[in-house]
Amino acid sequence: MIYESTKGTVGALRWKEPTPPRQWQPFQLIREIDRSQDLTVTIELRGLGDVRIDDLKVVPIKPKQ
Repeated sequence: MIYESTKGTVGALRWKEPTPPRQWQPFQLIREIDRSQDLTVTIELRGLGDVRIDDLKVVPIKPKQ
């Protein structure tokens, strides 16, 4: 699971099936944040296996007005 501190595990990305060997699984986790605050991203493995994360970015996007 991958989740962040504003939504917690309720808003987590979850993978139920393994990724094929030698392939990356791209993902985006987009959240609207209504105020400035600390943000924690959690990567959690529940079960047997391994997790490899590459090029993780947190990018603030200003809304169009």
